[in-house]
Amino acid sequence: MLRRRSRSRRRTAWCLVATLAALATPAPAGDRTVYEPGVDPAIGFNLVSWWNFGGSGATRWRDAVRNVHAAGFTEVSISPVRYANPSTGVIAASSQRGPELSHIAAGIAEAKGLGMTVTVNPFVEMENFAFWRGEYDPTPGSASWDAFWDGYTAYLGEVAAVAQANGADAMNIGTELKAITRNSGNNERWGEVIATVDAAFDGALGYAANWDNYRHGNLNNAIWSNPAIDYVGIDAYFRDTTTAAESDASGADPNEAFIAKVEAGWNTRLDDEILPYARSLRGGDGLPVVLTEVGYLPYNRTTVNPQNESGPLDSDEQVMAFKGLVRALDGRRDELSAIHVWQWGMDGSGGSKWNVAASPGGDQPNNLPLGEWLSSFVSAPALAGDFNSDGAVDAADYTVWRDNLGSETALPGDTTPGSVTAADYDVWRSNFGTSAADQNAANVAAPEPRAFLTIGLGAVLFSAARGCRA
Repeated sequence: MLRRRSRSRRRTAWCLVATLAALATPAPAGDRTVYEPGVDPAIGFNLVSWWNFGGSGATRWRDAVRNVHAAGFTEVSISPVRYANPSTGVIAASSQRGPELSHIAAGIAEAKGLGMTVTVNPFVEMENFAFWRGEYDPTPGSASWDAFWDGYTAYLGEVAAVAQANGADAMNIGTELKAITRNSGNNERWGEVIATVDAAFDGALGYAANWDNYRHGNLNNAIWSNPAIDYVGIDAYFRDTTTAAESDASGADPNEAFIAKVEAGWNTRLDDEILPYARSLRGGDGLPVVLTEVGYLPYNRTTVNPQNESGPLDSDEQVMAFKGLVRALDGRRDELSAIHVWQWGMDGSGGSKWNVAASPGGDQPNNLPLGEWLSSFVSAPALAGDFNSDGAVDAADYTVWRDNLGSETALPGDTTPGSVTAADYDVWRSNFGTSAADQNAANVAAPEPRAFLTIGLGAVLFSAARGCRA
């Protein structure tokens, strides 16, 4: 989870969450091949659709969120998309090639009802995808510059209001706007955008920077140094994690020697580049990191260039790339809180070569082994009663059970798969207080639900509110 820094109201909200989380002891780090919630960075997926489904849009986004959750993931990044005219700078309020904000709202609400952690990650693309958004750089002071920034500030304010109303946990104030972040003539307008979002949204704020741009000096001046920003986001398509020769010799999964090379490459990048830079920010106070996008295509040499689309198919190397990455991330959650894999396949994602699924039926079958492995990695073993898969059976799981009671939903740690019933409450009650570290220990007795909710939780919230008051 991310630290909140910018406002007393944000800090108070964060302290309440942190106090509840502290009721359970997370699993200790140590086994790099086992996912340890609360100790290792959270693993989730990006959801993006380049289509507006009108009246069915809300249902399609809800279904996409359920699909990610059913595969075992409790972290999701949801992306609104709007389009700018590169000549005039005007950002269209709606498009057939992007979801309405009401569709995004439905996806956020569905995810929160399932106990998921939600980041809202707004995109602005060029009309007709004329060129990559990272190359867009209107001249400061021009009419198109004014139109773009006025429209962008309004767009982000609308997204922030939707994120706030539906309980999102975090929001990015931009995605891969490389040229704009390098141009100091935009810095004042970035400040206005951040202030607009911060005034409307209580959650954590970040920015999704390119892997080759996140350390740029003006990006720091414009965004990282702003006190309302809570984390460094990196779209992590780093190159040369292995050499071409190592990639060519990677063979079939699991090649432990090759996985170790990927792990070593990521450890070097984390220890020598990413984390020292993040620690140096804010005069040494530092910021946590989120890999806002991370992906590898299923082709040979994907660990040399994750976006490589040439050469032979190689799903084995793709899976081993992720195995090396998650091993390098083992136990690092304090500094690198989450990774969002690009991307889960959903309606309107256009048959993208990046689309991942965890069961047959996805439109990119070469990515199926990756989806199946990531799903198995985050899903096993299930802790009975841990309905939000955070590694602890606590008050948050009761909320997920209550909000889904009577629905035909598959919850993690569920004894009645496909439906949520009173029997699931009994499982939660009998396992209350256990964690992934001691799931084989004797059950910890839980108080009666009414007493817990009215007395125990009330005391916790009152104590936390007092301790967090500015």
